[in-house]
Amino acid sequence: LSELAVTQRLKLGRLAPAILGAYRAGDLTLECAQAFAVTDDHDAQVRVYDDLPSWNREPHIIRRALTEDEVASSDKRVRYIGLGAYLDAGGAFRRDLFSVDGEGYILDVELLDRLVSEKLKAEAAPLAAEGWAWVETSPDTDSQTLARFSRRHAEHVPLTDADQAEHDRLAEDYDT
Repeated sequence: LSELAVTQRLKLGRLAPAILGAYRAGDLTLECAQAFAVTDDHDAQVRVYDDLPSWNREPHIIRRALTEDEVASSDKRVRYIGLGAYLDAGGAFRRDLFSVDGEGYILDVELLDRLVSEKLKAEAAPLAAEGWAWVETSPDTDSQTLARFSRRHAEHVPLTDADQAEHDRLAEDYDT
C-alpha cells in the first residue's frame, strides 16, 4: 500500500465511534465517511451527522458543514496571494486527505484577509503615485458595493476666448 492509502485508512479509523458505527451498519457510504474525516473533532462529526437528515447526507454537504468557519484552498483569496505566502506568514492549513487535488482548508481566515488587503494596497500604491485622486481596494465587490457608484456625464463648459480662437484656427487648418 502507498503511504497515502495507509494515512487515509488511519484517518478513517479515527472517526467518531457513532460515524464508524453508521458506516459499518451501511447508513453511510464510504464517500460520506471520508467527508466526515475532514476534521478530527468527534463532537462536530456527531453534531453534523445528527443535524443532517438521512436523505441529505451528501459528501459536499457534510464537508461544508464541518468547515463552515474555514476557507477552501480553491478560494479566490487563496489563489490571489498564493498558499505558499499564507504558509510563510505562519498560517495554519489542514489538508483534506480524500480530495482529488490535495485541497485543504485555511484555518486562520483573519490572517488570510490581512494578507489579501496588504497585497491589494501594495498594488494600488503605484496607481495613487500616478496621480489618481481616488484609489480604493476591495477584496469583494458585490451589487451593494457597486450601487454606491453612479455614472457621471460630461458637462459642457464654454471655452475661453483664447481657447475658442485656438479651436477655430485648428478647425480651419484641418478643413484645408
